[in-house]
Amino acid sequence: SSTFKISGQVQTQLAIDEEMMKLNGNLKNIISRNWTGLVFGEEGATSTTITLISSLPILSSTTVATITYVDGKVVMKYFVSEAEISTSTLAENVSAFVFDRSPESVSGSQYIYYDAEFTVNGVSRTMNGAVRFY
Repeated sequence: SSTFKISGQVQTQLAIDEEMMKLNGNLKNIISRNWTGLVFGEEGATSTTITLISSLPILSSTTVATITYVDGKVVMKYFVSEAEISTSTLAENVSAFVFDRSPESVSGSQYIYYDAEFTVNGVSRTMNGAVRFY
């Protein structure tokens, strides 16, 4: 009986680890692309939403993507056209999530910081991460 309990605890920890890795990898992949602007969804030091904008003067179109925390998930909404929105789940089992505004680092590059809490089967773990925004 204790073997099954330990096995369940290990599976829970592995499930949390998997979601943490998915979140960090997906945020790194998306945010480190060549976006020309970033807007925090709320005023203040933290926000549950950021909007990424890519606009080039040569092209008349603007690309917009939003990363937000909603219903226990971190999702990205990508505006394919004015009438079509593509939604991707970046991580699940998220019980709390927030982006932190970051000051410019010494090298002049910027990082987007985030804090997340994951909960699986009543077990919670928090993580802090950062993704470089060019």
